[in-house]
Amino acid sequence: MKITITTTLLLCIILINNILTFSDENSQEPHIKDVKGSVSIQENDSSEFSPALPDQILKSENILKTGAESYVDVQFDIMNVFRLLPDSHMRVDALPDAVKTESNVTRLYSFSLLKGDLSAKLDKLPQDTRFEIQTPVAIAGARGTAYSVSVSPSGTTVAGYENEVHVVSKDIAKKSVIVSPDRRVFSQRWDSLSMRETGTGILSESILGKMVKESIDTVSIRATGNSLTIPDNDSIPFDFELAKKKARAAAEDELAAIVSETYVDAETKITDLLFKDTTLAGKLFELISNAKTVETTQNDKSVAVTIELSATAIISLINKTINVWTSVRQISRAEYMQKFPALARVTTERAAKIDGYRRLAERIYGTVLSSETTLKDLTVQYDTIINTVQGMVQGARPVQTTYFSDGTITVTMEIDGTLIRDRVGPASGADLGETYLSSPESIRYRDYKLYKSLQDSAE
Repeated sequence: MKITITTTLLLCIILINNILTFSDENSQEPHIKDVKGSVSIQENDSSEFSPALPDQILKSENILKTGAESYVDVQFDIMNVFRLLPDSHMRVDALPDAVKTESNVTRLYSFSLLKGDLSAKLDKLPQDTRFEIQTPVAIAGARGTAYSVSVSPSGTTVAGYENEVHVVSKDIAKKSVIVSPDRRVFSQRWDSLSMRETGTGILSESILGKMVKESIDTVSIRATGNSLTIPDNDSIPFDFELAKKKARAAAEDELAAIVSETYVDAETKITDLLFKDTTLAGKLFELISNAKTVETTQNDKSVAVTIELSATAIISLINKTINVWTSVRQISRAEYMQKFPALARVTTERAAKIDGYRRLAERIYGTVLSSETTLKDLTVQYDTIINTVQGMVQGARPVQTTYFSDGTITVTMEIDGTLIRDRVGPASGADLGETYLSSPESIRYRDYKLYKSLQDSAE
């Protein structure tokens, strides 16, 4: 009997000790987990930046800054971590021991992303804990998910990858949106916003009928990326591998853009399929990330990389045919005019602009007014909104025209945010506030790459 009681007590002591140990580990202070490259920190009692070090504890008002090809991982308990990516600045706003609240949220981790990119992996925050990233125009909050936040002069992007992210505009509290997995939203001040959409035009059937078509088994889509040329400075050695890596990344971005704009029928692009099927984006972008390198060239202190993806690989993934009759690559306007009749360029470019007008209108209608309302919801009550929007998009200016070897032309159209605010606001009777907040759309290739970096940080 004594042996049984002693054994039971010993097991209880071990169990309690393990629970306390886990509790201590799970409530550790936010600290730097890992550092790569040039990462510096400004502590609140200093005006200077010093090198950031692994295991360094973070305090309120600390500022972290990463250089090119650098990152820092921050861990605030054993299950939750985020990564500040290259060329980024972040400030620690509030930590649990530095915030007081009368609401049911008693523990708040709050950080401000001032510039660049941050990706967070929240496996499971305690019930009374909230994690949020503030940007100049919005707040992204979550309790248990994976997401990324990007801040640039053009605005703020929040992309969700697992579960949901709650994004709130800073100008009007009710202006908010839920971002589901594989979705993204964008926000920017109206007076700084340049709203852009790309329209795509394809050759007419009458012109296509005269073309010699390739077998679909031989058709591919190609893209070329270039690294930035390093300034002529003999003291800076040329890093070929780094330049090749940057060129490859640029090529992947370009390939993703071309594939996304490819039509599967008369009205549907692959980018439309990505929005309808939440699982398709990751699979397609994984395919692009593994695209075959077909050429690498070096010129002075720059590198160009060309990659290609077969049409059959895309068709197999999306389970639909795609509207291509020959291999696709970007070409010059002069080459396009040599290859196709003059009328082909005029009609295809006009079709691209019309598609751009339509997509710009859709983006304007998707403007978020509150958690339950977008501008499109008000069109039922106010016919003037439709007339106003249609008039505005017809005045959009083309900012980029791109030509392709299969006769496709893309035209990027742009409208100033102030024009939208000043015309649509009065027409709808709605308060558009100081910032634009988009409805959720499919993630893009850049978001996918941020998610991949997030998976690396969690390993």
